[in-house]
Amino acid sequence: MGYYPAQITAKGVKIDRLHGIDKAQAIQRLKHGKDVYTTKSKAHTLAKELSQGQGTWKDDAHVIGGYRHYHDVCHQHRSHIFLGNRICQGGPDKERYDSSQGVRSCKDHRSHFSLLRRKLLVALKLRTRKIHYRSMLMAKEQFRASTM
Repeated sequence: MGYYPAQITAKGVKIDRLHGIDKAQAIQRLKHGKDVYTTKSKAHTLAKELSQGQGTWKDDAHVIGGYRHYHDVCHQHRSHIFLGNRICQGGPDKERYDSSQGVRSCKDHRSHFSLLRRKLLVALKLRTRKIHYRSMLMAKEQFRASTM
């Protein structure tokens, strides 16, 4: 087992985790244009097998709350092999699991973005200082060269 039927709906991707399927059933679903969910390593193997060993096509989530996924290399079957967790605004590592509702939800990222903003400002200040320091060194060298 380890493979689960999945379906793209208006509200996102619906994964039927109660009814696992085997690899052969997963391949049949994919060949008929339907979607499957599994682990990262199994998704890569399944995509490679679906493409007859010619490679894989890995894709990021297209919407917030979506999943990373694989396609067959030629995108012939128009199906998805979903893997991992839902992608939130801040990335997959910024998710939390809400056990009371039994679904994954994105948390508020305001504090995360303010931290990133502060880090970016510090990096810009350091870069500006380095540029200023380099220009001062160049001016000193030019002054020394002109006085000799």
